[in-house]
Amino acid sequence: MLKKILSLFSKPEDIEIRLAEVRSKSDELMKKHIDDEIIPRFNQLGTEIRNILEQISEKSKVLENAELKNPNIPVKEKQYMVGNRESYLKHVDLLLKRLELPKGYSDIESKHSAFSELLEDFGKHTIRPRQILKHFFEHETDAIHNEISKLNKCFNNMKELVTNVDYNNHKTLIDSVNKISNSKKIKEQINKDIKDTEAVIVDKDKDMRNMKKELEESQNSETFKRYNTMLSEKSKIENEIASIRSEVISNFAKLDRALKKYERIAFEDAATVRDYLNDAFDAVTMDDGKGKSMLKNVLDKIESLDLKNKDKILEALQSMIDGDYIGKTKDRIVLMNKNLEIARDEIGKSDISEKIEGLKERISLAEKSLHDAKREIKDKKEELEKMTNEKFIEDIENSMGSILKRKVKVI
Repeated sequence: MLKKILSLFSKPEDIEIRLAEVRSKSDELMKKHIDDEIIPRFNQLGTEIRNILEQISEKSKVLENAELKNPNIPVKEKQYMVGNRESYLKHVDLLLKRLELPKGYSDIESKHSAFSELLEDFGKHTIRPRQILKHFFEHETDAIHNEISKLNKCFNNMKELVTNVDYNNHKTLIDSVNKISNSKKIKEQINKDIKDTEAVIVDKDKDMRNMKKELEESQNSETFKRYNTMLSEKSKIENEIASIRSEVISNFAKLDRALKKYERIAFEDAATVRDYLNDAFDAVTMDDGKGKSMLKNVLDKIESLDLKNKDKILEALQSMIDGDYIGKTKDRIVLMNKNLEIARDEIGKSDISEKIEGLKERISLAEKSLHDAKREIKDKKEELEKMTNEKFIEDIENSMGSILKRKVKVI
């Protein structure tokens, strides 16, 4: 057959073949390789695998029925052996039941992959039972393991049929011929894809411009200006409340020692004093008039409290009482909280912020989509540039040359 093929070429040294004849020659070469090399070896390995499976089944029965050389071992150890033997044989049986043989050479790789997964799973579940069984039935256990190793070798040899250099040369040859045959159709499809993507870009670009215009209008709208004003107002009020809190805490810190000592002798004011010691700001905010009365009582008892820096404490107390500090501060806090609630309510009712953020997100997604589309066009154009028959012809010459062991030239 090989001589017949060689006789069709014009030169004995360098083989020349017309491009129009490449497909028939490549099909002929592939068929010859499959008929002469793959199928006979595939059938042989299939027979070996079936024989190995029978051996595994028979040797499993031998292990199942094997008796201990030392029948006098403790009952607990015997039970330990029985449990591990049952576990090991169960997984051997599962391996045999789940294993599928390739139906043809085109089925080899998928079945090899499935077998490798089965074997890996089998190994995980049997490594410990097998190690334990070797202490009781080393010969029988090793016999099964050796057959499984042969099975693995057969599957690997079978895979080698469709992954070795010779097969890959034939496959590359066929693939290259198909690529030449399909290159025109592929180029037409790529050009169509490019035009379709360009049309999509035009639409997306128009949509993005509209969204950017809508975003600009929204950001310049009176609604958004009002929204930002209320945000600023809210922030300003929150800062003022924080400032009042710091002021209240600072002022009552000056009275801290006096209040603590007064708490020990206070009766009606005890709860009020504790509130002001725990959180002066909250106490002022919730004050119902008892705070000022409490301060007056502290002032009345000041001489009996045994305080250092009494003059400064007296000055602070008198100032807070005379200026109605608690009442006026509470009024400020109430007003601030009311204004804060108004600002928060107006901010919460406005949907302008969500609208703007939504537009920004949509614009961002559109920009990414446009970038991806432009990248896709660039990639397809680069693909077109690389899709030359010269590259496929070179692959054909190399593959066919490797198969025929001669230099091949496609003309």
